[in-house]
Amino acid sequence: MKRSGNVILIAGFGFFLLAFVIIGIIPWLQPKQQTHTIINLKGKPEPVHELTGLAAKGRLVYIHEGCWVCHTQFVRPVSGEKQYYGPVAEAGTYNYQLPMLMGKRRIGPDLSDEGGKHTNDWQYAHLYDPTSVSPGTIMQPFPWLFHGSAAKPTKRAVELVAYLQTLGTDVAEGTGYKSYWQYRAAQVSAVSAVVKNSPQVVKEGMKIFNANCQACHGIKGGGNGPAAASLKPKPWDFTSGKWIKKYGSTDKDIYTRIAQGVPHTAMPEWATTLKPNQIWEVLYYIKTFSQKKVA
Repeated sequence: MKRSGNVILIAGFGFFLLAFVIIGIIPWLQPKQQTHTIINLKGKPEPVHELTGLAAKGRLVYIHEGCWVCHTQFVRPVSGEKQYYGPVAEAGTYNYQLPMLMGKRRIGPDLSDEGGKHTNDWQYAHLYDPTSVSPGTIMQPFPWLFHGSAAKPTKRAVELVAYLQTLGTDVAEGTGYKSYWQYRAAQVSAVSAVVKNSPQVVKEGMKIFNANCQACHGIKGGGNGPAAASLKPKPWDFTSGKWIKKYGSTDKDIYTRIAQGVPHTAMPEWATTLKPNQIWEVLYYIKTFSQKKVA
């Protein structure tokens, strides 16, 4: 019995040593292979850039604050992940990323293509008080990265956001767009078949607005949501008739603006999140805030 135990012990140690050699030693001895390009959104090779300046420092903040624990940076070609998170990950994306931050588990959204999806002021508001721009989120706030408000980020917050804004931007280069989300919105946001206005449609639009828009625009559409104080320029006040004339007053004009977002503001491209019929529903609900003033 004792001899049998020794055999098992020696065999176990042998298998451990074999696994160590196969997994650890052999890969280490093999010549390193690096891919310096990725295929951009138009199917052409695009060089991958090494992080420098604020972004490089921001990556260290990302690691220190444990962001990688809840957020992955690896989109897989399964389960429609591209629809929610952006292009499937490519080997070249990780060329300069050591240690790699693919993440342990996807509690929050994948951040592979976060760059350009939101403006800096939105990112600051999200870090300071996540629920102010993402109602219902379980993400914890990071108030220690600010001097008392989202409008006063510390140097570490600025560095972190600079890093976030680089994620996925390489794949958009050479396309005329700064991010995957802008590129995708332009592809899918052409005005779809018009949904007719009705009380039921407005009711559905209210649900969409309360879930996605009221954090910035306010529950009553006055442009005074929880995140509004730190956003520049301020979110539109839908109770005034002015907003409906700024980018075209027809329903199709408004549809396009909701779908493609508003350049240089925190208003994102909703065509990447909402279906065409949902855009029409929220459009009709938004118009109820100012009907009396534009009639």
